Amino acid sequence: PNPGEGEVYLRRPAGPAGQVWLTDPQGRQLGQWAWPAGSPSLRLDLPSLPAGAYYIRWQAGTQYGSRLWRKD
Repeated sequence: PNPGEGEVYLRRPAGPAGQVWLTDPQGRQLGQWAWPAGSPSLRLDLPSLPAGAYYIRWQAGTQYGSRLWRKD
C-alpha cells in the first residue's frame, strides 16, 4: 500500500539478479538490497524509517524502475 506503515512489496517478471535502492527526496541513499535472480517479488521491511516520502529504485539487467513511496 502507498502510503504504508513499514513494509514494501515489490513485484516484477522473474529475471536476472538485481539491486534495489531506497533514497530520501534529497537523493541520499538509505538502503540497498539484492534482488535474487528468478525471484518475481521482494519484501522490504522498513519499520525504523520516520514518516515521510522516499524513492524506491530497482535495476535488473536492462530492466529498471522507480516509485515514490510514503510512510505514514
